Amino acid sequence: MAAALRPYFAHVSIARRLAAAFVLTDEAFAMAIGWFRRGRTELSYYVTFAVALYLGWIAATIIGMVVGPSIGEPRRFGVDFAITATFTAIVVLGVRRRSDAVVAVVSALIAAALAYLGASVVAVVTAGALAPLIAVVVREDGAA
Repeated sequence: MAAALRPYFAHVSIARRLAAAFVLTDEAFAMAIGWFRRGRTELSYYVTFAVALYLGWIAATIIGMVVGPSIGEPRRFGVDFAITATFTAIVVLGVRRRSDAVVAVVSALIAAALAYLGASVVAVVTAGALAPLIAVVVREDGAA
């Protein structure tokens, strides 16, 4: 993710790039890359939402530590699906070409198959590691 954002931060000092990397999350990346792909160049947009997401994450973690034990089993509220929904939305927003959709679907099928076979701990990591290789195989117009 940082490599994909690097061109947009090339003119920024190393200290500011490190600060931007500190608050880089999947969600911040998805928002930033969409912003930059639309031709926008203002880094204040990234800083604003990346820091807001980071602070929100910290606040939610603290609330979860305090209130979480009283909730019991979170699956009964469907909370366990929230992370799946978040990443699905990120992937859907990132699909711009047919090859992007192929990579997403094949990666999802690999992760699902591994999870079904009992390797759920490594399913997402394995599919994520294989995704760039899949992109090379299905690339369109010479671009992965």
